[in-house]
Amino acid sequence: MERVRAASFRKSGASMMSHVAPQSPAPQSSERSRGAAGVWLGVVAVALVAIATAWVVLVKEPVAAAEGLPYADVLAGVEAAGLSLAGEGALLAVWGGLATLCGVAAATLVSLRRISSAAGRRVILALLGANAGALVLGGFSASMDVADAFGVAGGSATWWPLALLAVSALAVVALVVDVVRPRGAAPAGT
Repeated sequence: MERVRAASFRKSGASMMSHVAPQSPAPQSSERSRGAAGVWLGVVAVALVAIATAWVVLVKEPVAAAEGLPYADVLAGVEAAGLSLAGEGALLAVWGGLATLCGVAAATLVSLRRISSAAGRRVILALLGANAGALVLGGFSASMDVADAFGVAGGSATWWPLALLAVSALAVVALVVDVVRPRGAAPAGT
């Protein structure tokens, strides 16, 4: 009886599999969606770290270095000395904008499946690591302007720059680990 049924399917051109319910999408697509969501969260982290860097360099550090003067008085004192924090502000705005745009581009490419989620993750980690450069460049110049204006020591006046540098350092370590040992690889010794 089975042979007759199979033969009639072959004659009609139908497949025996035509009556099988369609299979659910491969589990890889949900994994891919999680990867894209993770990269988009990374974009938010890049933007928040860039904003925090600008706040620390342009507001928190100058006020702490000028021994608690109100922010308006700090800016007035810096300008009275013939200096300005505008250059540092521009540097940090450009850096934050470019870093966020690069992160958005990577997340979009991951969402469109043009690059892997691993590549998008690595872009985000590299951007978080590169924030240390913006912090050092902007922070050094701003602290020197405040030091020259108020006759105080240059350098960090709070722990905030160290926290931001730690975030960058952790991102670089995570990037190196991600590149050296891909996801899913078993740890050594197992």
